[in-house]
Amino acid sequence: ADAGDLRRFFNRKLDRAGGHRGLTTKTPWADGRLEDGSRFHGIMPPLVANRANLVVTIRRFRPVARTLSEMVALGTMPEEAGRFIEAAVRARLNIVVSGGTASGKTTFLNACGSALEPDERVVTIEDTPELQVPVENWVQLVTREASEGVEAVTMADLVRHALRMKPDRIWLGEARGPEMAAILTAANTGHEGVMFTVHADDVWATLTRIETLVQEGKPGLPLRAIRLNVATALHLVVHLSRLRLPDGSETRRVTGVGEVRSRLEGEEIVVEPLWEWEDETLGWTGNFPSEPLRNRLQQRAGLDFRSEFRSPMSDLGRRTHSGG
Repeated sequence: ADAGDLRRFFNRKLDRAGGHRGLTTKTPWADGRLEDGSRFHGIMPPLVANRANLVVTIRRFRPVARTLSEMVALGTMPEEAGRFIEAAVRARLNIVVSGGTASGKTTFLNACGSALEPDERVVTIEDTPELQVPVENWVQLVTREASEGVEAVTMADLVRHALRMKPDRIWLGEARGPEMAAILTAANTGHEGVMFTVHADDVWATLTRIETLVQEGKPGLPLRAIRLNVATALHLVVHLSRLRLPDGSETRRVTGVGEVRSRLEGEEIVVEPLWEWEDETLGWTGNFPSEPLRNRLQQRAGLDFRSEFRSPMSDLGRRTHSGG
């Protein structure tokens, strides 16, 4: 096919319902999704210098695990970590899911939907629709790119709209811009069950990444104020990694779970590591969540952490880390 035929085929595949513009010589790039949920990206000359045609990249959507229990069965995390995370979602904790590219963040967030009550009102916000929430009262908001005569609608705009919709939960597919400040404000003003994904290398780098995104959106805000805002808005960081196995294949694993304490220690955010990756497995550190978090887990989700998780403290010790 020539360049024109390929471009027309590409544009037909774009998810117009999501407000995505077509790929043209004026806007020679575009993102979209296929009918099966796979994501695709197209880019063409003049932004591609060494080819005369369109370059298309497809990231296949493979829903290998639709629930947290299925993730446990696949080995993504141990059973006790799965029980804890399920209780955290049911208790409407504010949770950030972090990881690198293609580490399974969106799949994990989708699986967390298995812990929702059927009568909850959930509002999701995304650039490209990928989240699937298994409740009837689900509102799926998507951004709109600017085009001739049409203003852009950003994720930050949609967070503000979501706050007026009486949601039980707000989920963001990925926070990577000014929407970070908006969603943290929502979490700090009584909105529970906030969840979003972010690109980061580990649990502590996640907080640094969040700080950076808030600074980009609100450049005049003092760093201490940003860190205090993060510390009081979030409860948990769940980190995922893409790992290469000895046979050369790849797998996704939860490689860290940390509690974000609602205070600063000096100028730093305090993170209590609850599960850490060591010796090729995710193990409980022996640390207990804070008393307010334990009480919330027990009252809202029926999880008595102290009775269900017994720590060999003489071997593991207590470890508290600060991020910054």
